[in-house]
Amino acid sequence: MRWPPVAAWTCAALAVAAVVGALVLRGIDDEPVPSAFAALGFAAFSIPALVAGVAIARKRPENAVGPIVAALGLIPALDVAFDAWAGAAVDGHVAGAEWAALLYDSDWIQVFGLLALHHS
Repeated sequence: MRWPPVAAWTCAALAVAAVVGALVLRGIDDEPVPSAFAALGFAAFSIPALVAGVAIARKRPENAVGPIVAALGLIPALDVAFDAWAGAAVDGHVAGAEWAALLYDSDWIQVFGLLALHHS
C-alpha cells in the first residue's frame, strides 16, 4: 500500500503552495491585516505536523496515521491562505470574498473530521 506516503507528501506540497499563495495575496493587498504573529502561530503548528506526518508515512507506509497528521498540518496553512484571500478580496484586489470568508470560517470542521478518522 503506497497511498499514505503520497497523501502525506501531497499535504506538504499543498501547504507550501497555500503559504506561497498567502504571501502573494498579502503582497498585492494595499491594506494587509497585521497578522504576522498569527501566521507564525499557524506555522508553529503546521510545520511540525507536516514533518511528523511525512516521517510517519515514510517509516510506516501501510499506516494511515501519517497522512492524517500531515492533513492536520495542512489545515492551518490553508487557514493562512484563506485569510489572505479574504483580506485581498474585501479590498477588491481579487474575486471571491464570500467564498474566502466561508472557507476561512469553516475550516475547523475538517480538523474534527480528521481527528474522528484517527480514532476509528
